[in-house]
Amino acid sequence: GPEEVRQALIGRHQPQADWDLALTASQHWGRLRFLDGRDSSTDVDHLYWYVPDLTADDDPESWHPMDALFAPLYGADGALCAVLSVDLPLDGRRPDADDCRLLEHFAIQAALAIDHARLYADLQQAMEEQTRVQRELQHRALHDSLTGLANRELLLDRLDQALARSRRDGRAVAVLFLDLDHFKLVNDSLGHAVGDELLVAVAALLQEHLREVDTAGRLGGDEFVPGLAGLTGPAEAIARAPPLLPPPPPAPPLGGGMVRAPLSVPPALPPAPAHPPPAPPAARRPPAP
Repeated sequence: GPEEVRQALIGRHQPQADWDLALTASQHWGRLRFLDGRDSSTDVDHLYWYVPDLTADDDPESWHPMDALFAPLYGADGALCAVLSVDLPLDGRRPDADDCRLLEHFAIQAALAIDHARLYADLQQAMEEQTRVQRELQHRALHDSLTGLANRELLLDRLDQALARSRRDGRAVAVLFLDLDHFKLVNDSLGHAVGDELLVAVAALLQEHLREVDTAGRLGGDEFVPGLAGLTGPAEAIARAPPLLPPPPPAPPLGGGMVRAPLSVPPALPPAPAHPPPAPPAARRPPAP
């Protein structure tokens, strides 16, 4: 039909039950279904399709304005997935046997294409879900389930990488061993739920004060290990530690009240390399004249 009719029909959805009734009421032409517009007993007013502007005549082979030839498309599971509709043959005549065979073959290929597209979409969705699950499992394997910080395995791997960079560029790495004072008292007096809230709050504070090159890990219980990388030396490590040293930041409200748990933070740094990397040319002292 004309473009305005196609645009009007785009996006229209009709229940499959309505199509099942229409296909059952139509004449069976092999795989095709023919709706005789001259047969007033067939009720298909609930369906939408293009009705050409034709004048009905008495020639039984001419195309009636209310004629429709349907080619149902079935998927591999036997379910109806689409319907091709012939609303107006080019010659204005009802199709003969050769035309019907051609339409049947076209309908089979179209059904296969739609079925394959659905299978491809389902496969893509399954692969995306598998990738999501794998990433989630990997994240769980390398992160603490309560705080989301790096677990022991990931923390040691990140520290190994930081030490390897340190050997190349001469910049220092510092490790802070952090535990909460009187944490057992919090658990025993206020309950483990409040204790968990406190651990999560401490983890959030660590992540807030650490840089992207640093790594915060939880070894278990109330033991946290922030690793600081790319430092100029012990002085910078000590300068970066105050946000984590007593007195602690304002305690977050937990369990309906305020809980304060001071942090003990003994820092540790690896020994300086025996042969530090040479200074850049601009920093070298010129030879004496």
